[in-house]
Amino acid sequence: MNTERRVSLFELRDMSVTATRAVIEGYWDVWGVLNEFYNERSIEGSYKKTLREGGKKVPINRNHDAGRHIGYAVDGKEDSYGLLMRQEINLDVADGREQLSLIQQSIEVGNPMGISREFIANRDRINKAGERELVEQRLVGAAFTP
Repeated sequence: MNTERRVSLFELRDMSVTATRAVIEGYWDVWGVLNEFYNERSIEGSYKKTLREGGKKVPINRNHDAGRHIGYAVDGKEDSYGLLMRQEINLDVADGREQLSLIQQSIEVGNPMGISREFIANRDRINKAGERELVEQRLVGAAFTP
């Protein structure tokens, strides 16, 4: 199975910053929203297995570059709206500080942030409208896209 990447709007819910960590909570995916470019949507429940099997500890890198690791998604859950994840950005590394600065600037100017999630579609289907529905996804990485 191939690793895929999808960018979605990152819906920020909470953020706190200390000298060494930025803890950011927000939605990585929202149920039923059609990604028109890929003609697909995520189905509620599609991350349950990956979250149960440790998929909460997802690496976060700058631009998906594993050599530019900035933190981890440390917790996650599905709710009735979508996939809510909490990530910690390491501010002891320069890329982490730069990423936080870009996130804060996006918030200040009111520009939406994105999250690019890397996943493997373990199970999908095509619905009657011809759209791909992601039924089971395994998270393998992420990157912010402000």
